[in-house]
Formats: sequence, structure tokens, C-alpha cells
Amino acid sequence: MLLETLIGSKVVHRETNLYHEDSNYYPIVRSHEILGVLELERPFETFSEFEQLIIEHACSAIALELTKNSALLEQEFHFRQEIFNQLLHDLTNSDLKRILTYLQWNEVSDIQCIIIEGSANPLWDRNKLTDKQWLVLSFENMLKSICTNSFIVANAFQLIVVLPDLKGDQLSQIINEIEMIVGKEKQVLIGIGRKTSIQQIAISYHEAIQSINYAKTTKQSHIVEYAKLGMERLFHDLEPQRIEIFIQDKIGKLLKTDFLLVDTLLCFINQNKNHKETAKALHIHGNTLYYRLRKIEDILQIDLNDEKEWVDLVIAVQLYVASHKK
Repeated sequence: MLLETLIGSKVVHRETNLYHEDSNYYPIVRSHEILGVLELERPFETFSEFEQLIIEHACSAIALELTKNSALLEQEFHFRQEIFNQLLHDLTNSDLKRILTYLQWNEVSDIQCIIIEGSANPLWDRNKLTDKQWLVLSFENMLKSICTNSFIVANAFQLIVVLPDLKGDQLSQIINEIEMIVGKEKQVLIGIGRKTSIQQIAISYHEAIQSINYAKTTKQSHIVEYAKLGMERLFHDLEPQRIEIFIQDKIGKLLKTDFLLVDTLLCFINQNKNHKETAKALHIHGNTLYYRLRKIEDILQIDLNDEKEWVDLVIAVQLYVASHKK
């Protein structure tokens, strides 16, 4: 490296979007953003003024080059988004073959869509040039070791991952690796569509959207597979007005009475009508639970032991939860 020759000391360039102040590290900065660091053999202050000036100019030159590379990468991301949007619509055979060649996919491959999104905070800081790029490239490097020819698209603050020909426990491996890359301090939501043909990729994609929306709404799990959803997957195809009418017919009186009873009923459903586990989860005495359940029956004029009434009640509560009501 020319820089090492000019200052007579070993230098290592490290690409990172994290920087902890250290006298042996000199940050590569663009505006207020850290693009990387130069790891010096000795503290920056020990170099002569002329050598310090050389190091500063070297960092400026590296920052300029990284900015150019970053602009090219953003162009690549934009092109990927165009490709993905085309895949979601009907394509001529020639257009499809052209895209398959670019993606190195086989026409008979199965594909599966995954959507990744930050739970409380975005996956990346939109004001930092390298945040999104670092995350996408980290995911790509990880996927190369598990599933070849994966395709990642950045869409607003979501990452869409399309996985061809998954086998065995590869999906579980990928989910674990995603969580490791993002880190424990930044929890993610993951929605997973079913496997479909390439021609039906839009179906898998919309299933992934529904799955991540369900994760946001219920907050029961941060990873939701559409294939493992029960009746919840049907709710999205119903008209909102019909859903609201059904909810009001079945549990409307309870919703207007006492939300403590609504929470009790939801817990009772989640615990599969197990009185002991419900009381434990609610931190109440068994007699208190018994009193609340009887009150629910009185308000709704139903019998919780009646199979049909119980099924209607469960569906109404599930619809209520899925329709974004608090």
C-alpha cells in the first residue's frame, strides 16, 4: 500500500459502519457518516504533522472512492427492484427467460418469499449511506453459504428475500443467521410466504406481506409463516364491513362493557380453555377467573361449553385481533 510506504508504518483498511474512538483507529468520514476506519500500527498522535496530513488525505480519497462505489450499489438495488416488480406481473416468455438468466434460476424452480422489517425501529438509518448496503451485503454473503442464487430487494424499510429451491432445514438456518446479523438489540419481524412456482411469485410475496402484518397486529410472534397460519389467513379476503358486523354480533356487547373481560377471554382462548393456566397467566385466583367467565357468558348470552358458540366466539375474537383494534 502506498500509504504504508509514505508514513513508514503498517496500515489496515477496515470496512465498518461502527466506530469506537481509539487512538490507533482513524475514521473514514463522509459528512457525519463513518464509512470505515484505518487501523494504524501506532497512535495517530505519534505520527509527524506531515504524516498525519498524509493519513487525512488518504482517508478523504478512500471516502470518495467508497461514495462512488456506494452510488453504483444503489443503482444495482434500483435495478433489482425493477426486476422484482416485473416478476410480480405477467411476463412474456422472452422477458421471463431474460430475468431467469440474470438471476441464474431454473424455470421449474420453486421459490419462497421472505419479508424482513424492524420491529420497533427501522432496519437501517436512512441518513447513513452504508447502513442499508452493509445489511444487504451481509445477508447476501450469509445466503451464499446456505442457498445459492438468492435474490434480495430493498423496498422502503423492508428487505424482500427470494429463495429458490430451499431444502430441508435451510429456512431455519437462514432465519437464525438473519437474527444474528441484525443483532439482539434490534428485533426484527419476519413474514414468510409459501413455496410457489416462479410464475406465482406474487402469491408468495403477498402471503409474506400478510404474515408480517399479522406479526405486527398480534405481537404473539416476530416470525410468522403463512403456511402455519390457521383461519387467520382467510380474514384478509373478507370485506372489512362484513368482519365488523360479525365482530359486533358476536362480542360487541362485551367490547362495550369491560376490556378486562376481553383480555380474560383472549387469554382463555390462547390457553385452550385451560382454567388453571389461564388463571396463572392472568395472575388471578381460580375463583376470580370463574366469576369473570360467568360474567362473559351473561353479557353475551352464550354457553362457553357449547361447541358452536365457542367456535363462533373464537373466530370473532381472532377477527377482532386481526383487524388492528387495540
